[in-house]
Order: sequence, then C-alpha cells, then structure tokens
Amino acid sequence: MDLPVTKNSAIGIRALKATAGGALSLLLLVGTLAIFTSPAAAGAADGIWPTAATTGVPAGTRLTSRSGNITITEDGTVIDSINLTGCVNVVASNVTIRRSRITCSGSNAAVWQFSGRSGLLVEDTEIIGATSNPAGAGIWAADAYTARRVEIRGTDDGAFATSGTVIRDS
Repeated sequence: MDLPVTKNSAIGIRALKATAGGALSLLLLVGTLAIFTSPAAAGAADGIWPTAATTGVPAGTRLTSRSGNITITEDGTVIDSINLTGCVNVVASNVTIRRSRITCSGSNAAVWQFSGRSGLLVEDTEIIGATSNPAGAGIWAADAYTARRVEIRGTDDGAFATSGTVIRDS
C-alpha cells in the first residue's frame, strides 16, 4: 500500500508514496507526520515492521572503504558497495546508491539531492550520522526520489519526502 504525503515530512515508514495534491489516508495524522499503530495499518503485507535485519547493506556484501565527501555530477552514476566516511551530494539525475554504508557528519544531509535533479534511488543502504556531529538529515531532496530498504540512524531527521517520493521498507 502506498500512502500519499502532501507536504515535506521527515519520516520513515513501511511504505510511502508522495503524490501531488493527494490526500492522506492514515490511521492517525499529526501535522504532516504519519504515525501508524501497527504494521498492517502501514500496509506491510507480511505484518512486520522493517528492522536492521531487513534494511541496510545485505549480509555478505563486501564494502570498499572510502573517506571524504562525494559530489556526483554525472547523470546515471551508480555507487555500489562502498563504506563511505563522508557525505554524498547529488548534482546529477538518475543516480543510484546501493548496498552501501554512509557515515556522515556536520552536513545538512548525509545524502543530498540538489534542486532540479530527479531519479535518485537509494536502496539496501545504511545512513549513519556520526556521533560527534551528526548530519541534519539522512536523505534530503528538493525533488522526488526513491528509498528502498534503507536504514537511517543517528541523524537529526530521517528522510525528507516531497511530492513523488517513495520510501518503502525503510
């Protein structure tokens, strides 16, 4: 089940789809934050909330370590299987970040999709705010993006969603 969101929200739920002008269809709504009382209410087909075991980097994935911020400027770039100590600035469209761990500190967002860019996909990824100076948000984007099986922890906010954004099993 996809749930529409009409305003920017910092939320992480089982299934979410933001649609322009859509109405919220929820069990309980507080401001623009969706709060569910059960996995079934969130549309979880299996009746189970996402956990660290079902989100983030899949077991057995070999990660290549890298330090320093990354700025992606080429459309269609794929980042796969990295253990990044730094933040990711996405200044391109149709970028994929998968099977990776991003530990970011002192930035507005660990993954930041700049305005006017589209098609960002973050999947099977862990986003961690560094303990001494955490990132403001796990994912921030002015335009729509998709996050699947993403674990965000240790940041001030989770994922900011705007019209067209899909956050699933995260």
